[in-house]
Amino acid sequence: MRALLTSLSASLAMCAGLLMTAPPALSASASSPAAYCDDHFFEYVTTGNRVIEAYWVPMRYIDAQGQAQLVGFPIESRQGCISTLARGLSDGAVDAARFSLPAASSQCEYLEETFGITYPFVLYGQYEARNRTQCAHLLQDLLAVMPPPTNGPPL
Repeated sequence: MRALLTSLSASLAMCAGLLMTAPPALSASASSPAAYCDDHFFEYVTTGNRVIEAYWVPMRYIDAQGQAQLVGFPIESRQGCISTLARGLSDGAVDAARFSLPAASSQCEYLEETFGITYPFVLYGQYEARNRTQCAHLLQDLLAVMPPPTNGPPL
């Protein structure tokens, strides 16, 4: 398990450029969450030459000094992007605590496909998930209380 976590950490560090300055905030005049997600779609290639499709979402979180920060956060499914914006959009961004279950589930699917994660799986050495649904709930809970990882998404 330690080797898997070390490999996961190293792979996430290579993705550091993905967590970037936030995309333009979604204004009240935007036509819809779906239109915003379609306008903020992108693809990237993993070190294993796998193409990942994702959508940038403007995410607001509170840093260690208690200051609000705005970053772009990729969600690996259109449904996750749309449902997250519909669920938690406020003042042009989504609070980290408002990411939807489909968004978190797509992050778990990414971990499974990219890093070979199988269940049960222990995240950060202490949080166990026995299936993708538990993984998604766990990621939702972690995003609500922790800043996003500095070494790149997903969690």
